[in-house]
Amino acid sequence: MINHDSMYSEMIKFLESEILSGKKWAVFKGFELPREYFSLQCVESALEASELCDALIYSTTESGEVVENGSYFFYSIDNLIKEFQVAQGLVLPMLTLPEQVEAMARENGVVAFSEHLHPFTATELAHGCIVPVMKPITFTPVERMEQFHIVCHAHEYKGLIYEVGHSHGILQTFSGFGTAEETFGELARRLPARTSRISYDLILVGQFRDQTLRLNSEGYPEYNTGLPLKTAFYEEGSLKINLIMDPFKQMTINQRFFAGYNSDKEQLVYFDDRLQEIVPGASVQSFIESNFRSNLGILLLSATVPKLKIDGEVTSEMKTVQHEAVASFKRILKIKGAFPVGSRDRKGRRRR
Repeated sequence: MINHDSMYSEMIKFLESEILSGKKWAVFKGFELPREYFSLQCVESALEASELCDALIYSTTESGEVVENGSYFFYSIDNLIKEFQVAQGLVLPMLTLPEQVEAMARENGVVAFSEHLHPFTATELAHGCIVPVMKPITFTPVERMEQFHIVCHAHEYKGLIYEVGHSHGILQTFSGFGTAEETFGELARRLPARTSRISYDLILVGQFRDQTLRLNSEGYPEYNTGLPLKTAFYEEGSLKINLIMDPFKQMTINQRFFAGYNSDKEQLVYFDDRLQEIVPGASVQSFIESNFRSNLGILLLSATVPKLKIDGEVTSEMKTVQHEAVASFKRILKIKGAFPVGSRDRKGRRRR
């Protein structure tokens, strides 16, 4: 039989040592709390953590077979320690009322990034947790871009798993949009046609000032390090060149960052992916939230239910408490999707 208290204490001790070494985030597999410290990978940046989650999903065997390893998530180490403490039966102190936290966030135009996944954001903040939030910011892209890159992406088809077989590289870089756009058109006309084994496409990417450009497996910029402006590819034997986004037109994006309640200042403070304090909207830097995990809001609101266990049976009382909590937090503002308002996909179709 597993001694949960001993296991949780060992995990807390390990995580505290990782904080002392400068780590901020923990990556682990599955939806339950990790049971062994060696199942954790701790890193300094939320961007790095999210990339690691994506990289761990698939692996290749010695025979060349692609294997799916399951889902990976990341979490702030400080929050993970709190979750283990709650699992041990510790009651976390409430630093302020959730309603006050919500009012502070609304005053700054800050909302939870997903009402569906995180209806407990205000409760987590009130208990001193770090939570992901977002703020819509409006600007003209070209005014915040310092470089323009022509990226070539190739996809070699290797079975039914789309995510496998991608490669990309930056062909040329320019300081001005005009020259970059002209060269993009010239290179597009040299693009090889699609075959049954491999396809090629070009992406014109604008890189935001003071941001390190990060490209995903398809050669598109990761959220808020840059924007895809044009794309070129073959479809049904014909070359297509599509405008994805006009860099001279104002646009609105949702900046993702983190928030925490500072009891000394009695106010919300905001952080970047390395948990350095920021002013929302001062830059467009964001983290990628798709792999972020949090159960603390549910646990905190269910803390009065007797014998709550992380991996135990969910009682009818817990379900009632959770249902009432979800209803109470429906006041959280609904947010737009992950893509900028009015943006288009790689084929030029307007996103809704």
